[in-house]
Amino acid sequence: MSDVMINDGDPFSEPPFMKSLLMLDHERKVLRARSHSEWVAWWVVSGAHRAVARYEDEGLRIVTSFLGLDLTHGDRPEGPHGFESIVYQNGKHIDDDTYATWDEAERGHAAMVARYTGTF
Repeated sequence: MSDVMINDGDPFSEPPFMKSLLMLDHERKVLRARSHSEWVAWWVVSGAHRAVARYEDEGLRIVTSFLGLDLTHGDRPEGPHGFESIVYQNGKHIDDDTYATWDEAERGHAAMVARYTGTF
């Protein structure tokens, strides 16, 4: 048995990582998972529905997707940031940003593409 306590010793309290597990509803709104098993079940069937946008051209790749995890660990007043854009140049990670909503992620992706391709 592990000596690591993930819930302050209370067997009925929620482990801290549960607050970081996020899902999308059918309208692409972010929801917190009620349990790890609910999140896993959602993750398995959500597949391509997590992809927001993708850009690739001449060694530049910008990928924006819903990760299903709160990347801010609850530290942002606007809510959890479960979306991320990552920019790769010739396979090397050169930039990233996070977002709270699908709409913000779409706008953020477009801004990243404009910044790195010079199209404003």
